[in-house]
Amino acid sequence: MNNHFKNNNSNSRFVMRLFLFQLSLFVVLVICSGCGQSLPPDLPKLYSVSMTITQEDKPLPDAVVFMINENPASKWTAGGLTNQNGIVNLRTNGQFNGVPLGTYKMTVRKTESPDSTLLNEISESEQPQEYARIRKQIEENTFELVEEQFSDFQTSPLSAEITPDKSTFKIDVGKPVRRKLK
Repeated sequence: MNNHFKNNNSNSRFVMRLFLFQLSLFVVLVICSGCGQSLPPDLPKLYSVSMTITQEDKPLPDAVVFMINENPASKWTAGGLTNQNGIVNLRTNGQFNGVPLGTYKMTVRKTESPDSTLLNEISESEQPQEYARIRKQIEENTFELVEEQFSDFQTSPLSAEITPDKSTFKIDVGKPVRRKLK
């Protein structure tokens, strides 16, 4: 009986050491997962750019800002999501802080919709009618909250010229609207 406990105790220490080793390896991997992300070799110098998006001079939270360079040779886009104060710090291609120099055409969009996570709780193949009902309800109750002209590059009057001296912008997107999403 004594031998059995000795063996069990030895196994417990081994399992504990193995667990601690795996835990420390996991911590190191998590810490280093963002380390050493290399920038694309052709990425131009990026400049920190902050925009305040307003609607009738009031901050517009949770709006999506998207910019494309007017130079057709540029493959770099920029964008971001406004915070509760209507401020967005732009990122290039969604991953690099800042924006290359240039003149950019802009869009601003904000939508309001019912909680679409309900669709994640239902299997479309197992409950097709319920899934279709919820999807239709979401589609019928999704609204655009910014004037249509600002949400399309073809019609948007918004633009910004990024220069080494110009890093903050204030953009107003007119009066609040509530129109069904097309």
